[in-house]
Amino acid sequence: MSRISLYLKNKMIVPVAWLAIASPIVHAELLLGATFGENSKTYYVKQQDSFLYKAKATWQAERFELDIAKGHPSQLGKLLIVDDTVTAFDQSGELIWQDNKKDTDKLCLPELFGEFIKAHVEQLLNGEKLKCLGPVLKAKKLAPFTVSYKGEKAGKHRFQVGPGSLGMWLFMDSVDIYFNENLNRIVSYAGVTPAPVNKHKKMAYLEFQGALYTDNQVALIRNSPLW
Repeated sequence: MSRISLYLKNKMIVPVAWLAIASPIVHAELLLGATFGENSKTYYVKQQDSFLYKAKATWQAERFELDIAKGHPSQLGKLLIVDDTVTAFDQSGELIWQDNKKDTDKLCLPELFGEFIKAHVEQLLNGEKLKCLGPVLKAKKLAPFTVSYKGEKAGKHRFQVGPGSLGMWLFMDSVDIYFNENLNRIVSYAGVTPAPVNKHKKMAYLEFQGALYTDNQVALIRNSPLW
C-alpha cells in the first residue's frame, strides 16, 4: 500500500474504462495497493478503511477476467476477454457491450499498466512506441492508446501511457508511471485512477500524483489474451 496525495482534475477525461466529469479539486490521503495470487492480481484504492475501488484480474492462456467488486455502481461488473472478443457485463450479469480485436492487437487496462510495461520493457527501452487498446465505457468499444519510454533520471525510469488517436486527445491526458532502477516495481505515479470521488454521487474519477512509499511489485504476465 502507498500513501499518495489525492486530487481531482476539473475537466472531462475518459481514462480507458472510465468516464470522468467536472468536479472541484479535492485533497485527501489515499492508499494504493495490490495483492497477488497465482495468475491473479487484486488492485485497490482505499481512503482510510474504505475501498474506493477494488478489482481482481485473473488470466489464463486464452481467457482474462476483470471483476470490479468495489467502486461506483456504474463501474461494478465484469470485463471478459476470450481469445479476440472483449465483453463487458454489469453486476447482474447483463451484457453491456462487446467488441473484437485483431489477433495482433495488444490490450492495456489501468489496473495492469505496470504489467503491460514490464511485459514489453525491452521494446520500450529500445525506443519503440507501442500501441494498445483499452475499453472505453462511454464509447462502448476499444480505443487506441500509446505507451512509450521517456527516459531515466535519479534511478527512476519514466514510462508514459497516452491517447493513441486525435480523437482520444479530447478525452484523456497522459499517465506517467515511474519504475525503480531494477524495473521490478513502481515507485511513483502521476495520472488518473479508476477510483470514484464518491460512490453515492454523480460519477467522477480521481487522479493522484506522487511517490509510492512501499513495495509496489509488478506481475510478469507472459501468457494471456491481453498481449
